[in-house]
Amino acid sequence: MLIIVIPTFLTISTFLFLPLSTNYFYTPKLIALALLTLILVISLVIKLWRSHSPLLPNSTFLKYTALFPLSLALSFTFIKEARLESLLNYGLLYLLLLTLSWIISLEVNKSKLIELFEQTIIYLSSALALYTVLHLVYFYSANFLPLFMQTRAFTPTGSALATLYLLIVGTAITLTQIFNKKNALSKVTTFAYPLLATIQIIAIMSYFSLLLPGQELSPTLLPYRAGWTILLDAWKNPQLLLTGVGLANFNSLFTQTKPLFLNTTPLWNTTFQQSSSELLQIFSTLGILGGAGFISYLLYGLLRVKQKEVSPGLLPTLLLTTFTLLLLPGNILSLTIFFVTIALLTPPPVSSPSNPSLRPILSLLILLPTLSLAFYVGKYALAEYYHHQSQLALAQNDGQAVYRHEQKATTLLPYYANYRLGFSQINLALAGAISQKESLSDSDKTTVTTLTSQAIQEAKVVTTLRPNWKDGYQNLATVYRNLIGVAVGADEFAVNSLARAVSLDGGNPALRLEFAGLLQQIASKTENEEQKVALLSRSLQEYLRSVEIKPDYANGYYNISKLYESQGNIERAAAAMAQAVTYLNPESTDYAIASTELETLKSKLPAPNPTPTPSPLSTDTELSTPSPIPSPLATEPLQIEP
Repeated sequence: MLIIVIPTFLTISTFLFLPLSTNYFYTPKLIALALLTLILVISLVIKLWRSHSPLLPNSTFLKYTALFPLSLALSFTFIKEARLESLLNYGLLYLLLLTLSWIISLEVNKSKLIELFEQTIIYLSSALALYTVLHLVYFYSANFLPLFMQTRAFTPTGSALATLYLLIVGTAITLTQIFNKKNALSKVTTFAYPLLATIQIIAIMSYFSLLLPGQELSPTLLPYRAGWTILLDAWKNPQLLLTGVGLANFNSLFTQTKPLFLNTTPLWNTTFQQSSSELLQIFSTLGILGGAGFISYLLYGLLRVKQKEVSPGLLPTLLLTTFTLLLLPGNILSLTIFFVTIALLTPPPVSSPSNPSLRPILSLLILLPTLSLAFYVGKYALAEYYHHQSQLALAQNDGQAVYRHEQKATTLLPYYANYRLGFSQINLALAGAISQKESLSDSDKTTVTTLTSQAIQEAKVVTTLRPNWKDGYQNLATVYRNLIGVAVGADEFAVNSLARAVSLDGGNPALRLEFAGLLQQIASKTENEEQKVALLSRSLQEYLRSVEIKPDYANGYYNISKLYESQGNIERAAAAMAQAVTYLNPESTDYAIASTELETLKSKLPAPNPTPTPSPLSTDTELSTPSPIPSPLATEPLQIEP
């Protein structure tokens, strides 16, 4: 069975992509691997009953590898937030690979598996190399391909770094086979391997040149300094030190502990979903136990490659994979090769055959959790399909189909926060679309009221499921913002929700600008003079805080200037506008607009105020003032609760 499973696992991880979910690459690969693992587990149970096979691998393997699955179990048990997301995404991948690794370690004769593993990587990397060269030269502009493939960024692995990784590993194994004197190559392989290595090297050189900083395929990665800072901040909490924040919660950890030096880089408005490397990711999401377990896995592999009987092709595979996971974020391909390589390095099990009287219990212990997980994976696959269909219907402006498909996805996985957030946004969008009609019937008004209520309800559920997720509170604030004028207290709820989002992402200058704009717009609608002054004062504080955490934030200075100008403080308005001009590209349209407004402000000053020397660097090229509060939805007055 493993003779089929290992090549299939690697092929799926490399080439499978299907436009049936929102992520064409990761989700289909993950679901296909889950189905394959289910088949493998069932075959293992059948083998257990037929041949009384040993159930446990070598004790040394267990000693080195038990800590990592234990850390997963602790994380799923004690980290409640985004538990389902953790289980059905990164957690599922780890569970699949651990299961595969465990089953491979039970195999008595691994020499054939090792040979098959190495050949599979050679041929997969060669096929990928050939495709990569053809794609970079021709396929990326071929009109007969789907639109999402008509870009140089497309690659079957789903990641430029994953593609480069496999090309390098495949080349290393191919060269090892060529130069290994103990390896008697056939006449065919004697000719084929040098040719394959040549194709692989050409693809590596072509792809690597496009991955360099500033080039077309240059990846956006979290700097290592930031990754370490975030990890150390997380470890200040004793529980997070032990269990981490949870596999799906790195983005929340990032927003809460974002190092402010990132605001001086082009990454200032980027929210990262992964840390700088796989090791830092594991330490952050699974805590010190998970990190220690992963390192223990790695140490076991490094100890095993010292053995003389180990195939020479496994050594470069393990070293290159280790190097990749220590320096870069992981992906399905690199993690699959990592766990399979270490399992292949494991010596045959020495435990005695299983006791026949224990077979029913052992079978249940294996099958029950496997089938339970398979049930949720099936629901996840179907929910992803409906979610994707909702996006397609949205592109076609089919509101009914959008609502129907998104409702199905939410019903399948009611505790999956992303679906609930999407359903909230769709309810609000549909309510807004109906409100745009010139004349509304009573039925239309009832529909708008229902959709609006559902938008509020779904948005609240998101904040309950993920209380530390900034996006949930930002979405809730957007819903309330659209209800200002039709729901009593909507303005206050909008402010409170966005304030919570700001507290969870305090280092985000754009979010603070949005919050300040909301306060300013509410103040413009307020008749109570005392409340207006308080709102404007709070708005100014947020504007000032945005430029404090990002000193070159031209849009922040621009809005500060406009606020001062509205209050009649021309001197401070001119000073803030001068700062905005300083940080804009002199060749941009925004620079011309801000310069003109600065001259207008200067003309109102009693004395001339010289314009500062413009900076040649541009970090913010889109000036904008706060968006006005949306027109109230055409619905009956709503009663909303916090």
